[in-house]
Amino acid sequence: MGLVTSSEHVMEEIAGMLDNECAAFPDFSYQRNTVYLRFCHIDYNKGTALRELCCLAGIHPSAVLAAGDHFNDLSMLDGTHAAFPCCPSNAIAEIKAAVGAAGGYIATKPAADGIAEAWHFFTRNAVGEQSA
Repeated sequence: MGLVTSSEHVMEEIAGMLDNECAAFPDFSYQRNTVYLRFCHIDYNKGTALRELCCLAGIHPSAVLAAGDHFNDLSMLDGTHAAFPCCPSNAIAEIKAAVGAAGGYIATKPAADGIAEAWHFFTRNAVGEQSA
């Protein structure tokens, strides 16, 4: 279940109200992206989904690149579930801060071009480290 607002400004207001309500219900949460919001359990987010997929596939976080640009991506960009967090230049400030704090890559290009830029950055550096 979720909701769609008429603008990001309205979503900011609703998210603020929900943050207050979530304090009374510790297992209740939500994920949001622009004007879209989905209600969920606090433990169900992109970070935990990425962790589970890696576990099922036998992939260690040291081999994972995670990319995102909005609030719903925060949980997978803290360096816990992916050793290579990144974001495009058009990511929101909170994402850029999380990626920077995790030692990730903030691209100079927007959208998919930015993710390709990050991929090249990480693969170039990984090849350089192996040959050193």
